[in-house]
Amino acid sequence: MVLDQRMKSDKPHPCNSDVVSLNLSGNLLCCWEDVASITKQLEGLQELQLSDNRLCIPADPQNLAHAFINLRVLALNSTAVICGRKQTEVPICPSTHVISIQVLRCAPMWPLLEELYVCENEITELHRPKNVLQNLKVLDLSKNSLAGGNELLNIAELPRLEKLNLSSTGLSTLQFNDVGPGCKTAMFPALKFMSLDDNAISEWSVVNELEKLASLQQLSCHRNPLIEQDRTPETTRQLFIARIGQLQVLNKSEVMREERKGAELDYCKMFCVMWLGSGGNRDPELDRPSGEFVEQHPRFQSLIRSEQSTHGLRAQTVIVRAGTPAVNKPSEEQRSQALDSFLLDQGWETYW
Repeated sequence: MVLDQRMKSDKPHPCNSDVVSLNLSGNLLCCWEDVASITKQLEGLQELQLSDNRLCIPADPQNLAHAFINLRVLALNSTAVICGRKQTEVPICPSTHVISIQVLRCAPMWPLLEELYVCENEITELHRPKNVLQNLKVLDLSKNSLAGGNELLNIAELPRLEKLNLSSTGLSTLQFNDVGPGCKTAMFPALKFMSLDDNAISEWSVVNELEKLASLQQLSCHRNPLIEQDRTPETTRQLFIARIGQLQVLNKSEVMREERKGAELDYCKMFCVMWLGSGGNRDPELDRPSGEFVEQHPRFQSLIRSEQSTHGLRAQTVIVRAGTPAVNKPSEEQRSQALDSFLLDQGWETYW
C-alpha cells in the first residue's frame, strides 16, 4: 500500500476500505496522533504493525479510539530503544512497566483488540489491566525479563486470554496460590496454549502448577533445564503428559489416547513405591500419603482411583514388576514393605 497525500484527507478514500492489514514498522513514527491520521482513513483496518517505532502517549487516548475502532491485532515489538526524545515525552515502551503503564494508558484507543505483541521490550513488571484489554485473546511477551512467575498473576484475570507466549523470559518459577495441589485455579480461565521455550525451568513443581489451569490444552516447553535432566526425551515427555491431565498437544506433537494411557501407567509404576512409603495405602481408609508427596505428585491419587474404578479392581490394587525404577527411593525396608503390598496372587504382571 502506498501512503501519499490522499491519506491526509479527513474523509476515507474509497480504495482504502479494503485495507485490513498495515505494516508501519521502523518508520520513525513518534506519536499516536500521526498513526491515527493514517488509520482513520482505513475503516476496515484490523491488523497494525508498529514495531521499532518510538511512540509517545497521547494526552487523551480515548479521543483517538475512532481511528482504531476495528483494530484486532497490534504489534509493538522492539520499541524499548528510545533515542533523542524530549524529556517531556513519555514513550510507549520504555525499559520497564510496558504492560502496566504505557500500554495500559494507551489501551482505551483499542477497544476491540484481540492480539497484542510486545516482544523484546525489556519488560520486567506486569500490572493488572483494569477495564481495558478485556477482549484480548493472544498476548506475546517473549524475549522480555520476567524471571519471577509472580508477575504473571497480574494478568491472570484477563477473561478471554487463550494464548500466552512467555518464551525466552527467564521464567524459572510459577505458582497459583489460590488453590492447593490437585485443584483448578480460577486464574487464566480461558488459557488454552502456553509457550515456555528457552527458559530456566528446572523443577517439576512448575509443571504441576500448569495442571491447575482449567483450560490448558497445548504446551511448548523446549530447551529448559528440566528437559535436559538425566532422562530420555521419551521419559520426559511421558512425565509431562502424566502430570497435565488435559494436555492435548505437547511441543507441537499431538498426545494420542494410547500415548496418554501408557504415560500415566508408567508414571504410577515409577512413583508407586514412594507413594506407599509416604503413607499411601490400597485401603482407602488407611490411605494417608504425606503432604510432601501430594504436593510433588498431585495427580497420582486420581490416576490410580480412576484406573481402578474403570476396570472394577478393588481399591488401589496396583501390581508392579520387581525392580521398577523409582525416583527418590525410600529406604530398603520401606521398599520391601511396598513391594509386599503390591505382589498379589496374580504374580508380577501389572493390572489396571
